[in-house]
This record gives sequence, structure tokens and C-alpha cells, in this order.
Amino acid sequence: NDISVEMSAVSNTGYLRTAVSESFGIDVTAPTAEVTFNDIPVYNGKYYKDVRVATVTITERNFSSSDVVWEITNSEGTQPVISSFTNDNSTGNDNAVTHTATVTFEEDGDYTFGFRFTDYAGNTVEYSTESFTIDRTAPVIEVTYDNNDSTNERYYSQPRTASIRITEHNFQASDVTVSVSAMDDGRELSAPSPGAFRDNGDEHTSSVYFDTDGEYTLDIQYTDLAGNEAAVFETQNFVVDLTEPELTISGVEPFSANKAEVMPVIEYSDTNLDGE
Repeated sequence: NDISVEMSAVSNTGYLRTAVSESFGIDVTAPTAEVTFNDIPVYNGKYYKDVRVATVTITERNFSSSDVVWEITNSEGTQPVISSFTNDNSTGNDNAVTHTATVTFEEDGDYTFGFRFTDYAGNTVEYSTESFTIDRTAPVIEVTYDNNDSTNERYYSQPRTASIRITEHNFQASDVTVSVSAMDDGRELSAPSPGAFRDNGDEHTSSVYFDTDGEYTLDIQYTDLAGNEAAVFETQNFVVDLTEPELTISGVEPFSANKAEVMPVIEYSDTNLDGE
């Protein structure tokens, strides 16, 4: 840079005149760009549950930050925080001077990230677009029932349907663990299975139908594609009892006349016995 050219002329009569004076620069070296990211775990190839920071370094003698064109999109609309560029010419070589900025991705969203830079002489460098997802929000699990008419807090005389709802943007049904167990009077029963999840935006629903006698437990665990775990789900326990208790009297005949001692025997049969 700062090359100066001056032309002078002397006439045959000895008259000296400076005709032209001009300064310019020669830049035939294309800029280079390097991008590094902070060391945080990646899940499923492109998902991050922590803040991701890109450090952008452009090497160029004729640099202006206004000539950096950022090509960044976010599905949620929020843009990352871009710092100002800092310069380092510690080598003293103008072709090796570096200009560094950071791009901080801290809001949830599906991002594309790239940029291009053109120096004063028209030399250009581009960083190809990279796609990734920031997800710092834990999934939320909720369970509701269609029948909440219980006796003694946990006993139900009619079938129940559990509706499972998981709120999560980056959802994969195969990662949901729904554990259901069933016992009846100490015997292990075949437990009902949840239905397939139905998707409606960020809400994903399934259901489990409890329509036979048994003591049931329901537990749900889920970790999203970015590695965020849902809050610990408190295991639910309840009893469905659709069977009426049996009551019989023996030891005496109906409508009989008895001259000896009469000792009726009352028998009560039910899995869920209430001693009172």
C-alpha cells in the first residue's frame, strides 16, 4: 500500500515541471478466513444444548468490517450477538494481519451461518453456510386422566385413560420411555401399551388405556435431540377395580325352621378388601 509515483519533465530550455503525482496500492493476495467454535458437546450430529460461540478470523491487509456480509438465519427470528473486529499485526507483515470477531449463538433455533468478505481490491473469501440447532430448553411432560373419580385416593371403579403430552421442539418419539406395570393380587399382569405419538407443532401426545382390574404404575422419561432431560417424572400409582365384591351366607338354609343352634357363616371375597 501507499505506493507513490511522481513524474517530472525537463524541457530543452531547462524548464522543470512536475506533471503527475499519484499514490495507490497493489493487492493481489486474496483474503483468507478461518472459523473455530468453542468446545461443547454435539448431540445427534447438529444439536447443542449450550451456548455456541464461533470465532471468525480474517487475514487481509486491506480490511474493513463493513465489507463483511453476514449470512445468518434463525427459524425463531432471534439473531446471534456479533462482536466488533479486533486487529493483530504482531508479525509486522501487512499481508498477515488478522481481524477477529466472535458470533455468539445463545437463543433456541435452527440456524444457518456463513459470511463473505471482499477487500478493497475486489478479492473475495467466503465461508460456506453451516446448519445447526441450539436447544437450551428442557422438554416438559404432562399427564392427565379422563377419570379422576377415586375412592380412598387411588382406587377407581371405572376404566381410565392417561393422556401423555410432551412439549418439545426437537422431538423424537423413539427416545420416549413410557414404563407401565400391572399387578393383581400379587400376580403380574400384561400391562397396556401407549399409543403412537401424534404431533401438533411442539406438542406431542399419546395415550394409555387402563380397562382391566389391576394395580398400575406409570413412569415416563425423555431426553430431547439436544440432550436436554425432562424434569424427573414422579411415578404414578393407582388401582382399577371393575369387579363387584362377592358376599355369601352359609350355615343356615333360607326360610328354614331350626330347633338347634344356628351359626351363619358370612364370606366376603374381593381383591381390594376394606376391613372396615
